[in-house]
Amino acid sequence: MSEMIERVATVFANAGLDGCETTDLGGSIRACVGKCLCRETARLAIEAMREPIASMLDAACEGMPDPETMALHRIDATDQWRAMIDAALVAEPSSSSRS
Repeated sequence: MSEMIERVATVFANAGLDGCETTDLGGSIRACVGKCLCRETARLAIEAMREPIASMLDAACEGMPDPETMALHRIDATDQWRAMIDAALVAEPSSSSRS
């Protein structure tokens, strides 16, 4: 599971979404493995953010000197945002496979 999915799932679990119970392991999402849909809900929420909205691109382009530069930067910002979201959805290798 990716670190970002774990983070979002933990927030969902701590908010009581999907009926998660997290008190067994000090608030860790691991307490609800097999008992809830927090991880899947988190993955879907992150996937829904893959396409930046216009106001996000406007914020990324704020202060650009001219329309041509702004247009190019919007394309770059969109590609970078998508790459970051895609990376957030990829599971990290386990610690044993990194060595």
